[in-house]
Amino acid sequence: MANILLVDDDQAVLKSVRMVVNADGHVVQALDDSLAARDFLAGQEPLDLLITDIRMPGLNGLELIEKALTLRPGLPVMVISAFLDDETVEALRDLGCQAYLSKPFQMDDLLAAIHLMLKTPPMAPTAK
Repeated sequence: MANILLVDDDQAVLKSVRMVVNADGHVVQALDDSLAARDFLAGQEPLDLLITDIRMPGLNGLELIEKALTLRPGLPVMVISAFLDDETVEALRDLGCQAYLSKPFQMDDLLAAIHLMLKTPPMAPTAK
C-alpha cells in the first residue's frame, strides 16, 4: 500500500483514477487545485508518489513538480497529461520525472507504471 497524491483540475480524471488506484490497495489524496497540492506537499503527511497533470490553473505541473522535489527530495513523480509535446517531455526528464502517460490512457497502463515506480507487485484479484 502506498500513499499517493493525485493532482488534476479535471474532476472526471480525479474520480476515475482515484477509484482505480484505491481499488488497487493504495491511499489516494486527490486534489483539483495545484496550490492546495503545494500546501499538502509542505505538510508532514506520508507520501510515496506524486501523480500530476501538466496544464492546470495556479501552478502548472512543471512548477508543482519542482516544488515537490524541493520539499520532498527523491519523491517519485508521474505525469498524466494530454499535452506532452517534446519540449515538455524534455523538461520532465530534466526534473527527473520517472514516468508520464498521455491522456487518454488505459487504467492498466497507469497501474503498471505505479507498480514499476513503487516496485510493488499488483494486488491479487479477490475471489468471487
